[in-house]
Amino acid sequence: MTRRRAVLAALASAAALGAVGAPAWVTATAWTPLEEGADVVVGGLSAAPGLGAAALLALAAALVLAVGGRVAATLAGAVVAAAGVLAGVAAAGVLAAPEPRAAASALARLGVGDVADVRVGPWPWVALVAAAAVAATGAWAAAATRRWTRAGTRLERGRAGPGTAPSSSPDAGDGRGAGAPSDVEAWDALSRGEDPT
Repeated sequence: MTRRRAVLAALASAAALGAVGAPAWVTATAWTPLEEGADVVVGGLSAAPGLGAAALLALAAALVLAVGGRVAATLAGAVVAAAGVLAGVAAAGVLAAPEPRAAASALARLGVGDVADVRVGPWPWVALVAAAAVAATGAWAAAATRRWTRAGTRLERGRAGPGTAPSSSPDAGDGRGAGAPSDVEAWDALSRGEDPT
């Protein structure tokens, strides 16, 4: 995986993770003295606050992954993976216990904490898939940073320095042309005020 692909995959999966928190995850019914059968709708970011934090953490780490050195990129990949795990735990918590989320929402909006007919939509399951994608992308990127560094090192070693000519054949010797003066001769020529080139 190249750095570009790793960054794009991390950004896309983190954005998808944040997007699945917008729809309603949990719905229920509450009874109040003034209204019978009031609908209670709990969005993903309210039902699982850790989801939004994990998505933001993954986005920030993806930016570090784009510009950081080897150590920073490796740590950023690990942070992306950890954000995916955090989001997965948050989504799993909603699937395991949706009633407390619905009751808390009803208490905040209607002033009553008794709810019935609690239903969980498909979005927590989608969030689990997105969280797994974020975690896998982060782990993959963290492992791939070693190959990015090796490729960069080979490129730097193969690149000729300033003022040096490539030696393509044994006849080229140390890179000078056949009639080029040696360093000592060039220095002597400069001392005499002559141009050795």
